[in-house]
Amino acid sequence: MRTAKIIDLAPHSQPGRKRQVVAIDKLSNAAWNFAHTILWPQQTFCKEDLNGTLESIQSYFELSTDKKKAFTSFCERIILTDRYVSARPERYVPNPSVWFNRNYEFGFAGTKSWYQRLQLQREEIPGYLQQSSVIASCYLDYSLKPSAKVFTRCRKKLLELKAYKLLQYFYNSIIHLNYSIQ
Repeated sequence: MRTAKIIDLAPHSQPGRKRQVVAIDKLSNAAWNFAHTILWPQQTFCKEDLNGTLESIQSYFELSTDKKKAFTSFCERIILTDRYVSARPERYVPNPSVWFNRNYEFGFAGTKSWYQRLQLQREEIPGYLQQSSVIASCYLDYSLKPSAKVFTRCRKKLLELKAYKLLQYFYNSIIHLNYSIQ
């Protein structure tokens, strides 16, 4: 005697997929907050610019297979950009909707090679620019689970590394994350 096989018509991946979208939104917003705080700290942007920027950042995360690694890479690329711009007064970062456009080779897309060189340097010199990976992972931890415990742990790590400028960026990003209207 045959038994009937019941086929579930509602795919089980849908709830998981929805959670993934929420995670991408959360990562994208936190990533934008980090970039905004470091690269455009005194600027506000119109809704149109923000939407274009967030779409570009979201597509970056959607294309990545490891979201957490993509987030830390993103943050390190922002820090590398800040270092580049700070080195010479005539350098600047254009509007974020332009800078994050994947077709703009002098924007975020151009920082990929910088990050790859950083990774090669780290293979040769362990601990090279460790503070940038520390702030990136700390900010990720705080963004996903904000708490005094995470904040204190991250603060302690950055102080141990004497990464005072990055510690200030960490503080500013958290303030911006919690209190900014943009």
